[in-house]
Amino acid sequence: MFAMLSALLLTAGGCVSYDTYRQERAERATRHFEQICDRELPKGTVLTLVDCIELALLRNVDLEVSRLEERIARERITAEVLGMLPDLEVSNNWFMRSNRPGSSSKSITYGGATYNYSQSSEKFENDVKIEMALSVLDFGLAYFNTSQASDKALMETERLRRTEQNLRLEVTRVYLKVAATQDAMEITEELLKKCRNIEDLIAGMLKAKTI
Repeated sequence: MFAMLSALLLTAGGCVSYDTYRQERAERATRHFEQICDRELPKGTVLTLVDCIELALLRNVDLEVSRLEERIARERITAEVLGMLPDLEVSNNWFMRSNRPGSSSKSITYGGATYNYSQSSEKFENDVKIEMALSVLDFGLAYFNTSQASDKALMETERLRRTEQNLRLEVTRVYLKVAATQDAMEITEELLKKCRNIEDLIAGMLKAKTI
């Protein structure tokens, strides 16, 4: 009774309601978002295209999900391969005898032999048996499932490689776009400086009678 009550209390304590789980997820998301917002590069840091690609490959969520899916697919191959192994059964029987007399016999004729009580010569016996059973049907199904799992793992590997390629392409496109924008801003600032000094330039040219 006490064990059953303890099990019920542990089960009740381990249960989490939907609202509690949702609140916990919201708190974790808020905390992680604040940590991400606090990440700032030192001023004056210059990132090359290679640096940007490495950071993207390291911290991209979609890419991390693809990596996890690939690991799961590879573990499924191992699970299916283990299904091809034969069933192994091990039994261990231990016997003990008291060596008490079991039966005896005596000749009813004159001069006949008299037999003593029969008893076992070994008081203890230990019988260990190991059996392996291989089912052709189970082996065939496991082999077929292993082939399918290998194909799925290959698909996940190719999907991961394609995700990395798309991420590299997207980072390169954004990097070149930002670089072009920065170059245009520098050219525009130079032009604005020249426009601000145009009046002084014209006045100086008039005094020098160059126009």
